[in-house]
Amino acid sequence: MPGRLQRLSQQEGALSRLLQLIDRETRLSLNSDNEGILKRLRERTVALKTRLGVEDNAKDILNDASEQSAVTQHFASFHRLTESVEGRPGLLDQLRETLAYAGVYLSAREASTASGLSPPDVNPLEHLDSLTSTLPLLIRPLLSDVVNVGKGWVHAHQSVTLTKNWAQDLGPYCERFVALIRWVRNQVLPGEI
Repeated sequence: MPGRLQRLSQQEGALSRLLQLIDRETRLSLNSDNEGILKRLRERTVALKTRLGVEDNAKDILNDASEQSAVTQHFASFHRLTESVEGRPGLLDQLRETLAYAGVYLSAREASTASGLSPPDVNPLEHLDSLTSTLPLLIRPLLSDVVNVGKGWVHAHQSVTLTKNWAQDLGPYCERFVALIRWVRNQVLPGEI
């Protein structure tokens, strides 16, 4: 699990490439061909309105088309994901950093429990979980699954560590207790119990 998080956090990793591709493919810009089509469409719309005697005070959708397309507006949350604001890292950079930190945390946790030390106090999976809630709705389930798998991994390793520690610490006492019970049974006659 730690290695997977490290790979997801890489600049050229699968997650970064996927999100950058979504960003690039959903930024629709109008080129000169589109501008010509929109101009002719506006002219025909005006001519049709004039012929029909219709006055439309509503906002003209065609005039807004050159500013921003409906697709671009729909995916604006993805575009904010890849943009940096005022010199601060963008949300994608924060996500990558948190994924990397979570991978380091899980590696450190694994190493510390293997050597009998206490695991690190700070759990970046919680930060990753809160960061996930700020992501676009379409990718939240993907990263929520990553968080849940990470938490499951931690829980499984805690269970293994506790079982191992109990076996090491309590095993000898339990063996002595069982031996004592056997000795007592051998010393006391069956009718005396």
